[in-house]
Amino acid sequence: MTLHKSETRGRYGRRAAAQPGGFTLLELLVALMIIATFAAITVPNLTGQFSSDRQKAYNNDRDNLELASTSYFADPTVSGGPGIYPTYSGTGGSFSGGASGSTINLQLLLTAGYLKSAPRSGGNFNLANNGGTYTYYVDSTGKVFSSPGFTGTYP
Repeated sequence: MTLHKSETRGRYGRRAAAQPGGFTLLELLVALMIIATFAAITVPNLTGQFSSDRQKAYNNDRDNLELASTSYFADPTVSGGPGIYPTYSGTGGSFSGGASGSTINLQLLLTAGYLKSAPRSGGNFNLANNGGTYTYYVDSTGKVFSSPGFTGTYP
């Protein structure tokens, strides 16, 4: 018996039945279930992660500002001597209604080398109403806060 080129022999020497190409319904359903399970596990983790990362970035920037302000306050070579905060008034206090007395002068910290770069909140960092997202200020104990507090958006 001779085979034509289009004929093939299957198991046990029998002529193999012609099989159409493609996947069976069962194979497609199994693949779909695997993808759905993977998506159900990963999507909630990814969506919560971005918010958490923004909070961490905000906290890191605020902590860096606090460290830079404390270093500036303790530096005896600062103009006016130690005990001066890097604010527009030189003192710390509460931030009330846009008062700039306790607002941190970031340009002063940058030019003096206490900060390598400005926080990532964009715009003019010293005054929120001039395009910045957050206004940072230092209280009389050296603790740095922002106005507004963390809002969930941070570059």
